[in-house]
Amino acid sequence: MGQKLYSIENLSGQDHDDLEKLLLLVPPKQRQDLQLRRLLLFRLLIDGFEITRSYMVDKTRAADRCGFSGRIYDYLKDDDIERSCPEDGCFSIGVRERPD
Repeated sequence: MGQKLYSIENLSGQDHDDLEKLLLLVPPKQRQDLQLRRLLLFRLLIDGFEITRSYMVDKTRAADRCGFSGRIYDYLKDDDIERSCPEDGCFSIGVRERPD
């Protein structure tokens, strides 16, 4: 299986710049969260910058509206946390669904 590993520590060029832009969407105290950085890098390399940025904007706004005050990484990874908040629309990586 030709799996490719990506190292945050050795990241450079456009991928590094795009990751830093995405990190501006999260609270300053959480920008050094290694798990969050790895998740964002993974999504960035799979989906590209624009889709990942749209996803993060949507999720950080939803977390803010919900009053979530924990780690953004936990909000992104834990479906139970997200489900506990009232829904006002759905967003999946790459697909935007609007409520009727």
